[in-house]
Amino acid sequence: MTMVLPHTGTAVLEDGSTVSYTYSWVVNFQQVKDASWFALPGIAGFGKLAEVKPVFRECPLERLLVKNAAKCRMTEQMELKEDKEKVLQICSCEGKVLLERQEIKTDGVLAEGTVEVNILYITPDDHMPVGAVQEIYPFSQLVEIPEMSAQAKVELDASLEQLSAVMLDQEHVEIRAAVRLDLIAFVQEVMQNIEEATESEPDLEMLRNRPGLVGYIAKAGDDLWTIAKENHTTIQNIMETNHRKSEVLLAGEKVLIVKQVG
Repeated sequence: MTMVLPHTGTAVLEDGSTVSYTYSWVVNFQQVKDASWFALPGIAGFGKLAEVKPVFRECPLERLLVKNAAKCRMTEQMELKEDKEKVLQICSCEGKVLLERQEIKTDGVLAEGTVEVNILYITPDDHMPVGAVQEIYPFSQLVEIPEMSAQAKVELDASLEQLSAVMLDQEHVEIRAAVRLDLIAFVQEVMQNIEEATESEPDLEMLRNRPGLVGYIAKAGDDLWTIAKENHTTIQNIMETNHRKSEVLLAGEKVLIVKQVG
């Protein structure tokens, strides 16, 4: 296989003027059977490298497990007690949600609470033209969590999304409500965190003995960062040498890497 590697640049002369130049490397190489790497000796670059070793320490973090929402719809019938005035017309209907209990289940969190409903209405009695009534209705709803863990940290919030009251007759009112339950769950994980790095002089003899130009045949899951790190170069250098516009590598692609130390 033959590859042509063009390169352009600008040189500054002693008198301060500049000269643009262009040259190309014509490289012939033969792949070794069943090998991902191939090499061409004799082509060298130059650069300054250092061996950098990260120092890891365990760091506890919280990973987002799920963010989910559920809606609990309720339809109840309010019946006025005997000591209450009859309903002629409903003026207003207000309410609030109280989340009283949450229980961890194998497939999520069971939320239990109450909806307090307050109705203001007009009565047919001229001596007491306005009446009010309050009722409390319980609700329960399972908010699902895929891959639920007993160690999960759960935050649950309840709000009243919809509330309405419809007069059925003078003694009965239909209450319709929708309770929204917003859930967010985290699990704690321990990750290796780089807190510092130590720098040392590289083994220049080993680097000089490496081939001047190496080629790599990408496998599934490969990325330019790992390839650049293993070859003491950068992603930018690899992309410029191979005239690449994307950092994404596909299995079977060939990448040329120029040695940066000579």
